[in-house]
Amino acid sequence: MEIEKTILKEIDAFLKKHGMSDHAFSIRACHDNKIVRNLRAGNGINSKTINKIRHFIANYNGGK
Repeated sequence: MEIEKTILKEIDAFLKKHGMSDHAFSIRACHDNKIVRNLRAGNGINSKTINKIRHFIANYNGGK
């Protein structure tokens, strides 16, 4: 469960910086409108999804 806490911290920092909602992030990063909600509920996450999230965060260009 440690990786879930770590990725959630990364997501929260991104959301705060860009003023994006959980829902919008989930859809844009993973094409899954519930991924952040599921993480907040304590559900697990696989490495493929973690990679998608980190790739999205690293390559986000402000929605352009």
